[in-house]
Amino acid sequence: MVLYQHHWNKAWRSNFGASYSRAELPERVSGDLTEQALSAHFNLLWSPFPHTTFGLEYLHAWRRIADGRDGDLHRVHFSTRFHF
Repeated sequence: MVLYQHHWNKAWRSNFGASYSRAELPERVSGDLTEQALSAHFNLLWSPFPHTTFGLEYLHAWRRIADGRDGDLHRVHFSTRFHF
């Protein structure tokens, strides 16, 4: 897992993260168990006022299970945070 945060200025910042995992599974396990997985995400956060943050994030993930099937996920996420 690798994570990085960059502050563009006082109001804008970004985060980047990536992870990878792999397991060597015995043949007798269920075919539904995860054998390999990887994910990466990037976001952009904007804090225009004190205690207020708006964010937009993109996530890509991929997984292969023990029986050889695989698939991927793409997600866009928007968030708003008001800190009291």
